[in-house]
Amino acid sequence: LWEVDKARPSPARRLASLRHADSVVDIKFFPQGDRVLTLGILGEAIVWSASGAALQRLDDGHSAAARLFEAQVFSDGRRAATIASDGLVVVWDTITGDVLHRLTVGNHRAVRVLPSGDRLFTGVRRDTVVLWNISDGAALQVLRRPGEEISHIELSGSGGVLAMSGSDGVHIWSVSGSVWEQRRHVATAGWASDVAVSENGEDVAYANQTAWLARADSDLLGLPTDRGTVMSVAFLQCDRLVAVFSTMSAWVFDAASGRLLHELEGSAGHTQGVAASRGGDIVAACSNVAGSWEAQHVQLWDGSSGRLLRSELLDADGSWGMCLVAASPLLSFA
Repeated sequence: LWEVDKARPSPARRLASLRHADSVVDIKFFPQGDRVLTLGILGEAIVWSASGAALQRLDDGHSAAARLFEAQVFSDGRRAATIASDGLVVVWDTITGDVLHRLTVGNHRAVRVLPSGDRLFTGVRRDTVVLWNISDGAALQVLRRPGEEISHIELSGSGGVLAMSGSDGVHIWSVSGSVWEQRRHVATAGWASDVAVSENGEDVAYANQTAWLARADSDLLGLPTDRGTVMSVAFLQCDRLVAVFSTMSAWVFDAASGRLLHELEGSAGHTQGVAASRGGDIVAACSNVAGSWEAQHVQLWDGSSGRLLRSELLDADGSWGMCLVAASPLLSFA
């Protein structure tokens, strides 16, 4: 866990190590920035303080043999949802550790909670995304892409737009009343490997060998990169900028014009996880070191200038390393 202050001579200060008994598969900060939720693949879910103290374990929600996939923290800052291989989404009270709801969702791997806190989406690894009512576990709507394998789903911050990427491109859905309708399909040659949605849902960035921006009011805008295969995309600075990460480097573009602003200094490439502070001033990425699954680079940049603030090589203690990064609203990173 790092705290970042660009005004200091050494901008990134390491605060604590959050240790699990098994490989960590997800990290999420709470909206207030004072707590962080981490998941271990074999079922260990822990809520930590920003100083690294374990506050609450979330136990006995999933089956004993279940593998955890992902977590989402609710906007109320108290609840969280986890999804696992037992086909369940469990909604927790993160203060008491109590199970509030169990939803049977089947073979899905991703969960996204709407800002209203009463519904959630699940999807990935099959051709459907499903909207669920949390209180009774009822399926409210199925967003189906027959024959397609969906790799990522993302919600806009406002909760009004959902983007899914996969084997036949990017599908953008928006809500009208209580019904979700497909707004646009962007066909791609091959997989769309990552997708990001702007806060207001007007713009969608995606990776398909290179990076593209699908704008609500115009044609596709290419974000030209000259090295490597693009793996990750993220919006910065209230959606004014787009960060693009490839297997060899990373860049920041102006979202309105597609103009290249700067290259992120010293990018290690092979990026697996990207995060940005709420204002987008600080950008973080973690990358598996080329040729190794047992060591990772964690790097922090000034998003406005591309200046490298910190680069640290971590060792996964001889185990297979899942490379993740998350940002809090208070400019701390895990």
